[in-house]
Amino acid sequence: MLLVGDPAASGPPGDGPSVGTANVRPFVGRAREMWELTSALDAARSGHGSLVLVSGEPGIGKSRLVEELADVARDRGFLVLVGRCWDGGGAPAFWPWVQVVRSAGGDFEQLARPVSEARSSRSSVADVVDPDAARFHLFEEVAGFLSAQMTTAPLLVVVDDVHAADEPSTLLLRFLATSAVDQPMLVVASYRDLDPRVRDAAGSTESCPASGDASRWRD
Repeated sequence: MLLVGDPAASGPPGDGPSVGTANVRPFVGRAREMWELTSALDAARSGHGSLVLVSGEPGIGKSRLVEELADVARDRGFLVLVGRCWDGGGAPAFWPWVQVVRSAGGDFEQLARPVSEARSSRSSVADVVDPDAARFHLFEEVAGFLSAQMTTAPLLVVVDDVHAADEPSTLLLRFLATSAVDQPMLVVASYRDLDPRVRDAAGSTESCPASGDASRWRD
């Protein structure tokens, strides 16, 4: 597992990439982390996508790092789609992905609708769409929607605060990690390192050989 921020990590320790111009706040002390992330960005541009996991303690600057990466990506011509998880309760299922799809001008409910319509059109009560099959269909629809966005520009998908995500959202994250491998798409997910549930989910993702580079940033 690649430890972003580990002194033993590869890459120039003090010669980080130029940062984006949209965010003018000073950004210092994370040259190595930015080098790792922008290297993944460059690989995605070449059609070698991956999932990068950014972890750390609460308040350590995970979101700030990812925001800076988003600025760099926009400067390099990437389409940037962002979803943020909500830990206050009451959020609908797939909430971060609803935001991701919406930021690209899509409708998440519309992507899920074919399954609902197929179910409602069946005449036999016993002939019901399997829930797992329905979920897989939805995942494919979302992956297809994101792939369509890559026809004009490479794609950066950011999901912030994954420790607050519902289980279906983390499963979709894993699914999209497999889709990113041979596409111009980088998926970056941030989460609190102290959350064992997300750490376990990250371990499951890293064990998938098709998930690309699974990276963790730690202080």
